[in-house]
Amino acid sequence: MIIWITGQHNAGKTTLGDALADYYSAKLGIDVIRLDGDVWRMMTLNQDYSMEGRHRNVQRAMQAAVSLDDDRTIVICSFISPNREQREYIKYNHGAVEVYVKSIRIGEVLKRTKDYEAPLKNYIRINTDIASVFENMKSTLAAIRGLIDEGVIAPIAGMHDSADGSGI
Repeated sequence: MIIWITGQHNAGKTTLGDALADYYSAKLGIDVIRLDGDVWRMMTLNQDYSMEGRHRNVQRAMQAAVSLDDDRTIVICSFISPNREQREYIKYNHGAVEVYVKSIRIGEVLKRTKDYEAPLKNYIRINTDIASVFENMKSTLAAIRGLIDEGVIAPIAGMHDSADGSGI
């Protein structure tokens, strides 16, 4: 399963991704691979922040996520990924779950990525201004559980529900 966390700069993508990774790994014993935009840029030595550079960077990360995805692993990706078409591609061709993280606290910072295209359909929306990281994580887990129950995405092989019903 690929969980693609997107949103503006400083909205809480990495924080939510880390919380989800910790939960799936520590609580449920599921193998988790984390891909994060800041770390990815350092690993790939890509400091091109033009729209073309961002597109190329996200494309490479998506290729890595698809390669790492299997029925026993969760790949959690945290990238601004401003291009909606790219996110739609990974959702519809590779079954990724899009989580859109939004924050109104960051005001002026949002203007830096003015070309960001917010999702329009089939995504989970998390507003990081409303609840704690823990509550945002629980909301995301519940939404993913709902997608599994509806048959939109497949559960991880060999895993059962956790005691609180949020497991996959």
